[in-house]
Amino acid sequence: MQSNLESYSDDFGELDFILSLHRACDDYSLCENFVRGHRQLLAVNDVDLGPVDSSWFNSPDVYLLVVRRSGDTEILGGAKLVIYDGGNNLPLLKLLSDDYPELKTLIQEYGSRGLVEISGLWNSRSVAGLGLGSEQLIRTSIAICGLLDIQTVVTFCSPFVTRFAELYGFVPLAKFGDNGSIPFPDNRWMSTINILEDPHEMSKANAGEKDVILELRGVPDQTRVFHSRGKSITIKFELRL
Repeated sequence: MQSNLESYSDDFGELDFILSLHRACDDYSLCENFVRGHRQLLAVNDVDLGPVDSSWFNSPDVYLLVVRRSGDTEILGGAKLVIYDGGNNLPLLKLLSDDYPELKTLIQEYGSRGLVEISGLWNSRSVAGLGLGSEQLIRTSIAICGLLDIQTVVTFCSPFVTRFAELYGFVPLAKFGDNGSIPFPDNRWMSTINILEDPHEMSKANAGEKDVILELRGVPDQTRVFHSRGKSITIKFELRL
């Protein structure tokens, strides 16, 4: 598979989207808007995750990637990156550790060397089909992990997202659930824990995807044109930490 990158520049003039990185504790209202957009999308699919957990809004260990149209403030999608703090701050631990206590031991082992969970990945139906969700947000999340002191990345996601995650070197953890499949948020969906053990080298990643990720790490603030499913979109990345 060839890279879907066409070209990149400091400035293409008129832009389609901006994909930017923010530390959660720096912008409380951004966290609220991120959660609101995510929940609205889940509600369309009749999914209710219960009360909002706002404990991470002030955390220095949480980063948000958010997608907006150029010139607009509405969040159209995003992902949450949670750096493991040695406790119970990872979303997947909060969701699964009671049913799978061995998961906490595994996370602690990896966490001693630096671990992050990519969670809360979503995109608005208004931009569905442009690759902004599963493709751009996973790709950009891994690029960010390479700029942090992180040695392991985990996700807990749907089969659709898992399929994209495998392009970037993630491997499903088959030891949990039914050969890796866990009913979440309910029995209509079977989600999977995936792990990436070398986010810096990405030895199992698709070669074209690896190239794009390394280029994003090298120049965190840049503008690119992508071909996605028969369409071209221009994205300005603002990823400098």
